[in-house]
Amino acid sequence: MTVQTAFDLDAFKRAVAESAQGSEAQLEFVSDDVEWIEIDQRTPPSSPALLRGRDTVAEMLRGVTERGIKTTVVDGLIAGDRGAIAIRCEYPQGGVVRENALIEIRDGKIARWEGVQPGTSNAAPIRDIRLETTTTTEAAIDPERVQNFAGKVLNDLAGTMATVLAILGDRLGLFGVLAEGGPAASAELAERAGVSERYAREWLHGMHAAGYLQYDHEQASFSLPRAHAEVLAAEGGPFFVAGGYQALSGELRVLDRLSEAFRSGGGVPQAAYPDDTFEGMSRFSRPWYEHQLVHEWIRALDGAHEKLEAGARYADIGCGAGNALIKLAQTYPRSSFVGYDAFQGAIEQARRAAEQAGLADRVRFELLDAADGLPEQYDLISTFDVIHDTIDPAGLLRAIRRALKPDGTYLMLEMRCADTPTDNVGPFGTMLYGISILYCMPTSLAHDGAGLGTCGCPPDKVRQLCTEAGFSSVRQLPLENPFNILYEITP
Repeated sequence: MTVQTAFDLDAFKRAVAESAQGSEAQLEFVSDDVEWIEIDQRTPPSSPALLRGRDTVAEMLRGVTERGIKTTVVDGLIAGDRGAIAIRCEYPQGGVVRENALIEIRDGKIARWEGVQPGTSNAAPIRDIRLETTTTTEAAIDPERVQNFAGKVLNDLAGTMATVLAILGDRLGLFGVLAEGGPAASAELAERAGVSERYAREWLHGMHAAGYLQYDHEQASFSLPRAHAEVLAAEGGPFFVAGGYQALSGELRVLDRLSEAFRSGGGVPQAAYPDDTFEGMSRFSRPWYEHQLVHEWIRALDGAHEKLEAGARYADIGCGAGNALIKLAQTYPRSSFVGYDAFQGAIEQARRAAEQAGLADRVRFELLDAADGLPEQYDLISTFDVIHDTIDPAGLLRAIRRALKPDGTYLMLEMRCADTPTDNVGPFGTMLYGISILYCMPTSLAHDGAGLGTCGCPPDKVRQLCTEAGFSSVRQLPLENPFNILYEITP
């Protein structure tokens, strides 16, 4: 018999599918001292079924085979010594159960199995569940759909908990401590980060359960893999997204006001959001400006790089924290730059950043609602994820058109979304609509604005708005960007 050193998920899927002919193949993937836990309608979380040892599990699997239950692995993910597996169980009488399991792997075999059959009921077998409608008639429920959706909701709740733990890890610098200092047990992490050992211990276990951290059994320590550190701890790096945690924590603090806006139809002004919202947004978007703005976006525009090298006048509307203009000023010393924003907090943040960068002589930031008009003429104007946020998008685009020189260029960055809203599905679409409700839409509606929302400027809408504003050409730049679409727009 070949000794396995890594868990072969594909081979395990085949073994499970072949279990109707016997469970021996499936048992090849189970360690001798396995601990197997099952939670279902008869064994709730308070008193789960616990099987110890390969022989005991073998007896259970033989029972499954003898009862004619068809099992299929419908999904699975293995990451190091941890994994998640979803199994579909079809009973000969017609019932269907889905089991979701977390597994621990040792020497290529399952050392621990924690299986849950969600959506079960103690009142009746799943196949007999019925839903009483408002007309008192009974309509059958597809039990598999109920279970699958219950599993999805539980997964989403787990993802929310992982996000909360990650917000704490970012806020307290725990990711950075692990990235810089290497693996640590809870006491060492607590000492390095200046936090309570008991909280550090719980956080480490939670982040490990979510797949953010790895655990070394021999050293009894947790580590942040290098690839994960690039995303969570490499501040300003090309893959860094942890600023989103800070922004989200700030946005959630206006949830009560947002609930009121849902009822009234009003909004929540930017001034109601705490500093974390804007600092997080700045941290989240800074990598785009640092790594893509100059080398990809500007160079994709016809003649923009050459104009800026020679000396051009550049305006950024809705400049926020000023990251884009600071990067451009550092790259093109012969050009002059001005940023406009209607929010005083953003202007103050941008001015501080320009002073710290030693660029206050060539970059200025002014409080202005640009939809009312711009005071000068410019060679280049940009808006980075601004049009969908603004109070008056049509008025702002007309003002930009008037402020562009005849041979000028307008660079518009907007979210990558579909023209048909119902086509924005999946995790990315969910994230966009969440951002829209938490920030983009209510900040516009607070001032009786258009409230387009984060997905409010898909390609067709961009072309419509720009044509109505008097622009003659709208070109979508051929750049691969998972978050945004870039447009080159000319008078």
